[in-house]
Amino acid sequence: MTNTPAFLFSLLLLLGSISQVSARSTEEAPSSPFVPSSMQSINVHHPKGNLKTTIEQTDFITMPSQTATERRAQLHFIKNQGRLVFSTPFNKYDGFGDGLVNLDNPVEPGGRPTLMGGGQGFLRINGLDSQSCLECHSILSSKKIPSTFAVGGAGGGAVSAFPAVTEFLPSTMQGDSDSKATFNGRVINPPFVFGSGGIELLAKEITAKLQAKKAEAAANIGQVIELDIQQGDVILNFGSIIAEPVSSIDKQLMDESALLASKTNCDSIENTDLRKSIKHFIGINRSAPEFIVKNGSKTLIGNLRSLAKYRVENQVAYRINTDNVEGIDGDLVVRPFGRKGNNVTTRDFDCGAIRFHMGVEPEEVVGTDNDHDNDGHANEVTIAEMSALAVFNTTSKRPRSTRLRGRGFELFKQVECDSCHVPLLKTESTVLQYHQPEKPLEPICTLSATEDCDHVYYQTDLSPLFHNNNQGGLNVQLFSDLKRHDMGIELQENLAGASDAENRSFITARLWGVADTAPYMHDGRATTIEDAIKMHGGESEDSKNAFMALSEQDQGKILTFLNKLRTPRNNKRIISD
Repeated sequence: MTNTPAFLFSLLLLLGSISQVSARSTEEAPSSPFVPSSMQSINVHHPKGNLKTTIEQTDFITMPSQTATERRAQLHFIKNQGRLVFSTPFNKYDGFGDGLVNLDNPVEPGGRPTLMGGGQGFLRINGLDSQSCLECHSILSSKKIPSTFAVGGAGGGAVSAFPAVTEFLPSTMQGDSDSKATFNGRVINPPFVFGSGGIELLAKEITAKLQAKKAEAAANIGQVIELDIQQGDVILNFGSIIAEPVSSIDKQLMDESALLASKTNCDSIENTDLRKSIKHFIGINRSAPEFIVKNGSKTLIGNLRSLAKYRVENQVAYRINTDNVEGIDGDLVVRPFGRKGNNVTTRDFDCGAIRFHMGVEPEEVVGTDNDHDNDGHANEVTIAEMSALAVFNTTSKRPRSTRLRGRGFELFKQVECDSCHVPLLKTESTVLQYHQPEKPLEPICTLSATEDCDHVYYQTDLSPLFHNNNQGGLNVQLFSDLKRHDMGIELQENLAGASDAENRSFITARLWGVADTAPYMHDGRATTIEDAIKMHGGESEDSKNAFMALSEQDQGKILTFLNKLRTPRNNKRIISD
């Protein structure tokens, strides 16, 4: 471990200020049984660069012999390193920017035109648009004037991103009062990262239960399997699946299956093209059809590529029909991050975001010592730095909880806002695992006799950040069902290559912290909570109309309740820990 002095220094600092880590930091987190064997990235950055981390992937190894104090010191060191990655303004020596313009694909990271040329300047459209994560995620509360600051906060309208835009007109130039600017692509207003560990843990637990439904379908051919998932006191319905016989599999279907297999932005692009590797950040979500084959006494489930070595031509017996799946992709993976519900973890999101916004290429995506974007730099962000960034994001404090009672909350339920904005979901565990590489279809590794957990590089107990429940897990007061919904034509985007349904669909916004995070909606078009409610359409049309039918006094009570949903309190733990 080459950075032992840095680690020991962090330990000494922590021993002097343990009380500042958490009000509940005396609770011991379980030691990790996972020892990564294949991820040994070495931190060697340019001396003129701004990024000055010292972390390596071996720093994540947790041994059973570690004391609670040593584990807290290790987490403190990792979080500080992740905060550096989050907050450092990358310069050209860090790998900021792209290479020469790619005439075949000037939209995506690697060869985009900028105002200064040469891939070093800024351009709001399609990036490059910032030097650090902190530039766009820094507002703790916009409710206060002036706004208060926090690392990992939300962003104002001025820092909205514009990915995948190929056409832009400042006006339709029709010469009438209805003229407006038009473009194709997306507008994304930055959310905060507070509480994201609880969200990631929830998504992984729900996904694990959904994956088990495939086995249930395989054991009950021809029977409709309802995708009802219970989390605490709430049952979430994701539609249904059914295993149906198929007569043959043609080459086109095989190619489609291989192309659309579950991917993340962190996947290596060695065997794929750039568009596939960035698609989840942009927001197109299509998954591969999955099949069932019999291999002796075993039942195997997967796409045709994963089943190739078991499949005999024309003997794939059943296909899992996912036409009636609701709110998520047909691979039954919950993707809780990104406004389109298209990122499995914060790491998945960050691998796409850091390339899009800054042109900085993660080592795990482009490969070790590979200057993929031809900007003169390789290993721009190491595996260890992306690992630390993931831990920093997911161990940030949660937004404040509020009592789910009172007239405003009852009216919130009366107009059925809670059908999508589910106030409280409960996890069944307090421990979050971190994976590299990501395995979306295997969200939780159990170290069973048949399971290889080398990709789990760290785990942490989130109990100090949330209230524990009576089921051995956490109460996550997120106000979301983690599903995508059709929000109507008025909110529809115009992303090229996406269907109308995809352009109208957004994941249910989490309302915790909503009082402090104007502007609202996916693109920041609403400056007040009331405006945001009135902009709801599609599947939420009835609830909006029910809200509008209330008296002004009762509408005000709902708004009063929503204004109690606040971000974490402004103290030193938010800004520095």
